[in-house]
Amino acid sequence: MLFRSRVYGADEKDPVSDTELIQQVLSDLPTVPTLRQLTISYGMDESAADRDYVAIEAQYMAALVSQGVTVFASSGDYGALDNTRTRVGTGFPASMPDVTAVGGTSLLLDTNNKVTSEVAWGNPANRGTTGASGGGISTVFNRPAWQTGPGVPSGTMRVLPDVAAVGDPSTGGLLTYNGKNTQIGGTSLSSPIWAAWCAMINQSRAAAGKPPLGALNPRIYKLMGSAAFRDITTGGNSVYQAGPGYD
Repeated sequence: MLFRSRVYGADEKDPVSDTELIQQVLSDLPTVPTLRQLTISYGMDESAADRDYVAIEAQYMAALVSQGVTVFASSGDYGALDNTRTRVGTGFPASMPDVTAVGGTSLLLDTNNKVTSEVAWGNPANRGTTGASGGGISTVFNRPAWQTGPGVPSGTMRVLPDVAAVGDPSTGGLLTYNGKNTQIGGTSLSSPIWAAWCAMINQSRAAAGKPPLGALNPRIYKLMGSAAFRDITTGGNSVYQAGPGYD
């Protein structure tokens, strides 16, 4: 399968660069009908984000989803800690309910590319000292009605991530640049992997005369415990331990 990707960039010193990026994506939708999945690998501490900015970004994400775009965002690489690695916190924009937050796993394959082991990326014993899949409880967004199922903790606030893919740099992918191979990882790898899967699903849906997926989260929580997903039950990030069902 051949997919065409569009890369959007902005000056990180510009305080409104994130908003400008999403505005540009929305502006491009009418002329780029195949732009149906967006992956975001930047992030910030949810607790540090200005509330007005958060509200504006949430409206933009809702607008994208309403037009059939599925949005993915990296959950972060410091486990359940914020960027200081000292306080518990979640990442933004991954915490927005209209965004599918993507965590990371440690994935091992055999010589035939069959999965031999997949565990949550990180080690609670190494809290804040090594990389780990971002995840935790939002302090900003209420829990959506669709976020239910085995393992979802009690409470009223959104929890994340929603899904995961390989993110551990020691088991991640190989990037070839200027003839040199470099092993890469982080949830900045995990999120584009999910966007690629989504592109294949949307391609199949288009061939069948069906509309694009749009909001993915309400769909995937209904499939929890089914053969559609591999349940990661071991490992953990800097605070939480994996187990059966959601974690």
